[in-house]
Amino acid sequence: MNAICASSLESNEYLISYGLSGELGCFIGVSGLERGDRVVIRTPRGVEMGEVLRPVNPRLRTLLSDTTQGQILRAATEEDDRNARKHTARATSLIAELPYALDAEILLDGRTIVLQLVGSQDHEPVISLAESNGLSLWIEQLGRPAESHSCGSGGCGSSGGCGSGGCGSGCGGEVSDVRSYFTALRERMDDHRRVKLL
Repeated sequence: MNAICASSLESNEYLISYGLSGELGCFIGVSGLERGDRVVIRTPRGVEMGEVLRPVNPRLRTLLSDTTQGQILRAATEEDDRNARKHTARATSLIAELPYALDAEILLDGRTIVLQLVGSQDHEPVISLAESNGLSLWIEQLGRPAESHSCGSGGCGSSGGCGSGGCGSGCGGEVSDVRSYFTALRERMDDHRRVKLL
């Protein structure tokens, strides 16, 4: 699956972070890139923005043999940045009516929406949302299905009580609480050493 990362000795191979969740992958393409450079990449999800973390050396290549692989299409331009901001605004407005969507991004190609969903919900509304907007749909299911979080049924922790293990701090939390938590976490991460990705 990852023949490019596993076998290539090219000097134009880089570890790149991409997507809302900070996915990592090995990508080959343009040479001479440095940490923090923004690039346009092709991933299994589509064409999107990424950030160079570092060149891939033989040891790193071995350690990352199971990561995503892809191609660096070019260094990002101002137009790419404008399009990414436009797609981010559009994605934010599209998920306003989906209470179980934590976040969304429309890839740089403008053809794919990636939705981060929590719990096991009926996917018909998100499929309909994508279709009515002419977008392909990529779902990232986050967290456990809702039925595994029911308090008192033995599903949370070892004794069935919330906070005793599997549920974390409790059961029955609202999706908006989870969304707020991840939004605040992303803001704190953006304030530190990494360059914010659009």
